Amino acid sequence: MQIKQLDHVGVLVDDIEEARAFCEETLGLGLDREATPPELGVHALFFRCGDVTIEVFEIIDPDSTIRPLEAGQRARIDHIALAVEDLGTLVEALAGRGVRPQPTGVGASATAEPLSLAGNLNLWTDAETSDGVVYQLVEKGTG
Repeated sequence: MQIKQLDHVGVLVDDIEEARAFCEETLGLGLDREATPPELGVHALFFRCGDVTIEVFEIIDPDSTIRPLEAGQRARIDHIALAVEDLGTLVEALAGRGVRPQPTGVGASATAEPLSLAGNLNLWTDAETSDGVVYQLVEKGTG
């Protein structure tokens, strides 16, 4: 497989400002970047932690395809992102093993095709076909 390294861990939160304060003040992590991609319907903060990034995000569009938090749940690990060499080739190889992409986006524009975000090409796996875990596959600098 053409997986290069762990890129980031995505944590869905119910209160982005509370998560920001925890990451910055309690953990001492520095904010690397902030993004609100309309294609996903989320607001995200990215904190560097060594060679890896922790993404904390909240859903801001109720039509987002991201599974919301359960009632009373404050946060959950939503996905594990892996930097990959060649997304197209990897997706073909995974499909041969029964792994399907997860439709991602907002409302009718949701797609199972790779999505270009921040200059990277991204695709998420359907947890039902990837051993219960959503993996975000990221090909850097090609989106």
